Amino acid sequence: MITNQNPSTKILSRINAQIAVFQAYLRVYKISVHATCASKAIKF
Repeated sequence: MITNQNPSTKILSRINAQIAVFQAYLRVYKISVHATCASKAIKF
């Protein structure tokens, strides 16, 4: 594992980590929206 102390690569890795967290949050949000829509459809 290469540990690069270049600040630009640190910033890029931090941005990539935030993007991954945001994509995971969006995925969970979409799943929860589909689940609520499905539960409402089942109720009707």
